[in-house]
Amino acid sequence: LRLEGKDYVVKDGDVLHFRFAN
Repeated sequence: LRLEGKDYVVKDGDVLHFRFAN
């Protein structure tokens, strides 16, 4: 799992889903 800058905001979990859906 690689997070960059704002992608590191997986605290909400929304970003995590966003990266997987991308």
